[in-house]
Amino acid sequence: MGIETGNYINDLDADWPLATDNVSDGDNHLRLIKKVIKASFPGVDRVSEYIYVNTSAPTVSVGKGRLWLDTSTTPNLLKIYDGSAFKKLPISATVDYKLMGNDTVGWVLPTADGTANYPLTTTGSNVLAFAQLASAAIADDAVTTDKIINNAVDGTKIAMGSDAAGDVLYHNGTDYVRLGKPSTPKGEILSFNTSAVAPSWVLGSGFYASASSGTSCDSGSETKIAFATEAYDINGDYADSKWTPAKGYYIIHALVCVATPAALSSYSKSLLCNLYKNGAKVYEGDQEMMRYNSTGTVSSAVTATVYSSGSDYWEIYLYQNSGSTITSEAGNIARFTGARLPIGDSTPA
Repeated sequence: MGIETGNYINDLDADWPLATDNVSDGDNHLRLIKKVIKASFPGVDRVSEYIYVNTSAPTVSVGKGRLWLDTSTTPNLLKIYDGSAFKKLPISATVDYKLMGNDTVGWVLPTADGTANYPLTTTGSNVLAFAQLASAAIADDAVTTDKIINNAVDGTKIAMGSDAAGDVLYHNGTDYVRLGKPSTPKGEILSFNTSAVAPSWVLGSGFYASASSGTSCDSGSETKIAFATEAYDINGDYADSKWTPAKGYYIIHALVCVATPAALSSYSKSLLCNLYKNGAKVYEGDQEMMRYNSTGTVSSAVTATVYSSGSDYWEIYLYQNSGSTITSEAGNIARFTGARLPIGDSTPA
């Protein structure tokens, strides 16, 4: 037989050399054995331990770092000698590379990296997973070892979705949700109505108008008064001396002045400023008596809190029974104004 060849222990043939081989080849066999041993255990420059597999601990050459696989338990326990005793390094019976908390139970690691910015948390069943932080982990007092103080969660950490300046955060009974600001703000107010379960933006309305010229009023009948000069009209609801506001509650006020006809011979002549809704009188103002035998000015005012459906319109009419046609005063002394009340848009019972 010749001299075998090989680089590692597995390359050696256990049946070689044969009894019939030349004695002179002995040194070649020894060199080959040393070669494959050094190649199979590179870098070993001191005593090298191995894992002792048995049902009982090793008793010979037991030094610090000695490994023993204890096969007397299920699952088997890997143990290491610390210089005085063997300490357990448990191995999972079911999960590879399981981080063990005791002999049989450990942590199951997630198989994927989870959702971006989600922390690694425990499910409470020895499983690690990527998940959002539970609300119970946010404390409302001081920092603890397992909670985050609540004032660490500020507005930069809260997102409602498509956030914009003026948005409102409210609770809908299940969670906090976003109420976006009006797309084109026109003085809306935040309101509830009787059937709503959430707040909403309700369109505001208000105006102020005065008479740019007097209105001629016949005796014994009611005449619509013209208030043609607008000081403001918040939502463009006022036109042709008529106001048609959005649904809601409003306060309306008007005042009309007239000069008493000369040489009026009776005290029984009166002046009434009235509020009309949809062309019909609904509120009468203060009844003022005209001057007897004097051209003095008298005025009548009407003020009322009303509910408007959104299609209702409001006007001011004047009644006088002086016996002759008279003209109302012009300027800011003759005024018609209305404003929304901040009490929602609920329909009255």
